[in-house]
Amino acid sequence: MAKKIFVVLTLLLSININVWAALNITNIKKTEQGYTLTFNDQIKISNITIKDKLLIFAVSNSDKSNYAPIQLLKREVNKNLTAKVLGGHTTFRQRSLTFEVAQIKKVDNAKNTIAFCKVIFDDVLEVECRVLHGKKGLWVAWPALKQSNKWRNNFVFTDKALKKNVEASILKALDVKE
Repeated sequence: MAKKIFVVLTLLLSININVWAALNITNIKKTEQGYTLTFNDQIKISNITIKDKLLIFAVSNSDKSNYAPIQLLKREVNKNLTAKVLGGHTTFRQRSLTFEVAQIKKVDNAKNTIAFCKVIFDDVLEVECRVLHGKKGLWVAWPALKQSNKWRNNFVFTDKALKKNVEASILKALDVKE
């Protein structure tokens, strides 16, 4: 009986660890603005701070309200990743990130904005982006901060194939062809 309980607990713990391991920090860089983290060698997020032992992603609007275009959806994942950052622990990329276009809100009567979208990576990292209409057609704008009158990208794809797949999925979900 004790052996069965041990096996069940071991399986439960391994499932929990696998959920946390899905989003791997593959690079940590400390800057004046906070941390820049690379996840699975595929996306890089900058201007991350730590407050109350949790990762806080920079706010992108000028009034500094509670709007956060990037957030971790599970508190236990946030705690685990924060501990890794504070301990300087990185891991090798184990696999590619998965993603889902979770929400699309089309915008009417806006000058260039077509829609707001939420993309969820590995079921835990939610990123809000915008679909804009520019001189060369439609494009996806990812979170950025205005610093010293210049826009600086907060969220960058380091894997061009992933970026292409995500943006194609967003445009397909909008029923818009490039």
